[in-house]
Amino acid sequence: MRKNIFAVLFIFLSFSINAANPFQIELPENQKLESSFSIDVSANKSLHLLMVKNTDAKLWNYRVFFVESDLKTRELETVDFDNMPSILTFHGDEKQTTFTLYCEKSRTLIFLDINHQTGKKQTHVLPNQDKPEIAIHDRQKSVLVNVMSSGLNFQIFNIQSSSQFLKSEFSLSGTALLNEVSQIFDVDPQAINQNEYVKSGSIASQKAYLSGNKLYLTKDYAKQRETRVYMIDLEHPTTLFSTYNSSDNFKFKDINSYIFNDHLFVIGTAIPNPFSSDQNKNDAMITVVDLSQKSLLKKFWLSEEVFKNIPNEKYKAFLDQNGETNYKVTVTINKTKNNNLKFRIGRENKLEYNYYYDWWFHHQFMMMNQQMMMNQQMMNSIPRGFGPCDDTRAFSNIKSKELASVEFTLDASINLIGDDSDTTYPNIDRDKYLEEFKENKKYKKFTACFMANEMRYIYQDNKTKVIYIESKVL
Repeated sequence: MRKNIFAVLFIFLSFSINAANPFQIELPENQKLESSFSIDVSANKSLHLLMVKNTDAKLWNYRVFFVESDLKTRELETVDFDNMPSILTFHGDEKQTTFTLYCEKSRTLIFLDINHQTGKKQTHVLPNQDKPEIAIHDRQKSVLVNVMSSGLNFQIFNIQSSSQFLKSEFSLSGTALLNEVSQIFDVDPQAINQNEYVKSGSIASQKAYLSGNKLYLTKDYAKQRETRVYMIDLEHPTTLFSTYNSSDNFKFKDINSYIFNDHLFVIGTAIPNPFSSDQNKNDAMITVVDLSQKSLLKKFWLSEEVFKNIPNEKYKAFLDQNGETNYKVTVTINKTKNNNLKFRIGRENKLEYNYYYDWWFHHQFMMMNQQMMMNQQMMNSIPRGFGPCDDTRAFSNIKSKELASVEFTLDASINLIGDDSDTTYPNIDRDKYLEEFKENKKYKKFTACFMANEMRYIYQDNKTKVIYIESKVL
């Protein structure tokens, strides 16, 4: 009876941690922390993974911790691997998270379910698999895409869980279509994360979007003034290719695009607007296409419809940068709670900006350390003058020049309306909250996730080697 009481007490304590104190983990001597991973699984719950090397058993372990809304923390069932896999995608809800993992060494694809309520895991392993060219996810599913040899055949995994997934293969027909798709895949398209708001978005010319049961692949061509869209129906593997011209009468200096709710939004910058009476006036055009209907909804110049309602100094600064060759125009959309579209156009320095920078906090500072090492190698290969060199710049994202941006709101019919800033996804200045951790050598293997009003993070104390899970109000 006494043993049972102690057993019950132990379970209670392991599932009920005092939220006033950080949750602590001390690894035994045979376990070495290699990395960590943090994600939000709901508005106020999070999941934190420790990737640990077990030197005795010669295994890799994922130690998994679930943090409740009141910060009570539970360790869930450990996941063991013969070789260390990398995380490709994750999706789920507050009950369960599904990860897709890939191990380069064994060429193994792994689907892993972690049940937050029972603490149990479930896996499905697929051997002899190539690493996907595209790995993308939303809240309900993950999608992996491989282009098979010769470029004619596609292999797609549509994954809901480790026990519920669909593998489909199909072949392209027609030389013209094959050539078009080959151009999209000459560089792996950049997967666009629409589960959160990324302020500047991607500056890549090739992108991938997941919209319901449709996978969109796009490529922008500034010289041809067009965006080419390749759509794959995931429920009934079929394909559709379309080309959308933004203008037939003049050239764009730069172009970028964004897909949101089966609509294609394209921005093209012109020097100058050929239809303006002021031929010294820079301008930009927005083109909106309904991809479901393959129809043009609207095409308008910013100076004629948007900028007349915005203070002159804001839009002038944006247009004045039209001719800057190192700057890439950006476009992103954040849906508002009133079903309007919060539109943002801006620019980023092509030599400095990385789209993943805005959500790299999901991963660990190790990524930054790797970049620092590469920067160091590059600098060592470049002749330098006399004087000290501050290599800490590898840890910064300081721009040489402040770049202009403009925000405005469109309704569902793509009409300009008054400001609506009550957006679905918050625009969190993550740099501000992460700065103290980047500069402090105490934090090792750090990762964090952000909710609307809270930041949760896991790290190892560089001196004591104790691992902590903590929270900070934003």
